[in-house]
Formats: sequence, structure tokens, C-alpha cells
Amino acid sequence: MSTKTTATQDSLLTSDQPPLWLNSLSTDDPVELVNKTTLVYPGYFQKTLNETQRDYYHQHGQIELVYALSLQVITELDHCQQLWQEFNQAQSLFDTWEFRLAFWQGYQHQPYFLVLKTKHQPLALLPLWYEADRKKYFWFGSWWQEDNRFLVKDELLIPLLLAVCPQPVVLNAMIELPWWLQQTMSFTADDPKYILDLTGLQSVEDFLLTLKKKKRYNLKRDQRLIEGQQPQVLFNRFEDFPLLVKLSKQRFAQKGETTDWDDSRRVKTFS
Repeated sequence: MSTKTTATQDSLLTSDQPPLWLNSLSTDDPVELVNKTTLVYPGYFQKTLNETQRDYYHQHGQIELVYALSLQVITELDHCQQLWQEFNQAQSLFDTWEFRLAFWQGYQHQPYFLVLKTKHQPLALLPLWYEADRKKYFWFGSWWQEDNRFLVKDELLIPLLLAVCPQPVVLNAMIELPWWLQQTMSFTADDPKYILDLTGLQSVEDFLLTLKKKKRYNLKRDQRLIEGQQPQVLFNRFEDFPLLVKLSKQRFAQKGETTDWDDSRRVKTFS
């Protein structure tokens, strides 16, 4: 799933640097949020949530929590890492800081970690970065990441977190969306993710038996052709990486398609 919003002010679209305040909270005297804190309630709470949403917080006993919340944007990388590791449970490769950091090392986009916190602890985190060339916010690590989730210690903070996030922002590849959130907010279906169910499979032959006869025949034929080339499997020989990039670019060119490998920053990310 993904959620996409668009900018409401042209000033954000003409800047080459991330704004120092949240566009959705901008006033005649914008509050600078980078590495500083500002209270969420009452002014921002009233401005960013509609009446139904405000009533929802009251009815679910969360208004006292909202009273205590402040808002902060963190851009310093070490502090971003600390917050990431506090909130993320590392359930997949995409949850690991090292994996996300590799993309930052390649692209060097400005981190923009939005935090909702009380005086004593952070309670909600939206880990973003700002891409000046596209003039949009994306997940820290780019749109390429998967298994994204809202990093909150209370699900009821998700609408408030979204209400104060910067614009324009693209939040894609979402998982584990609370059912009540899907009923109260609009989400767009993202590209499907294919996961092979290996339950009960003990070997490659077991997997092949799940396929139709013609498909099995074609796969075994391809296997024989590959084995006829007497391939070698080599691990961690990183000097081969430039060749892999070259082969990939040639293959995309043969198909008349563009490839991310034409961007030197993508090559640096994976090298």
C-alpha cells in the first residue's frame, strides 16, 4: 500500500534545500523545527486534524497524551540512527540501518526524521529524506525500500503523524496497516510483492512438482543449458560488480528500456 500527497504551496517546489519547517504547519511566522521542539497542542492539533479526528482522540482517551506531545525534526545522521534502532524491530532486510545507510552513502540526500515526543521519550517516528532533484520527501533510503511501516508506540498517533508530515511526500510499500486506519484514510494500492510459499517443500524437485508439466519441462531445459556452460559460483568477489552492472545495462538497452544503473549514485550504493 502507499499514500501520496501533493504540495499546497509553490514555495516548497522552488527550493533546492529541504524547508526548515513543516509545510502543513506553516503560519505567518513559521516555526523552525530542525533539531528543536515545538508543542503540538493546542494550535497545531486544531489546525492539522479535522473535527472527526479530534473527536476520535478525545473518545479514545488520548487527548492527555496529545497535550504532552512536541514535534521535532532530526537531520543529524547519528541521532537518526539512534531513533531508527529504537523504533525498528529489524523484521526484514529493509529494517536494518546498515541497508538504509548504504543508500544514503550513495545518494547523500538530506535526512529528515520527524519525531513526536513527550518530555521523556519519543513516541512516533517518520524517517524521511528530502530529494532536492525531485523536490519531494521519500522514506529514508528512497522509494526503493520495502516492508515500510509507521514507527509508533501507539497506533492512535499515526493520523497525527501524517497530519504534520512535510509536503509533498510519497510513502510507498506499506505493510501492517491497522484495520481501523484503512477504514478512516485513503490508501492507493502499490505494486504487488511476490513471495514464494516454501511451506512443506524440501527440495527443488518438490517445488517443480507444484508447476504445470510444460513449465517444469521449460525450467529443466534451461537448467541443462546453463549447466552446459559449466558455470562457477563465486561468493564475495566484489571486483566482478562493475561487470555485472555493464551486463545489466546492455540487457536493458537490448530491450529498449532505461535502467537505474545509468545513475552513478545507484552504482555507488551497491558497490
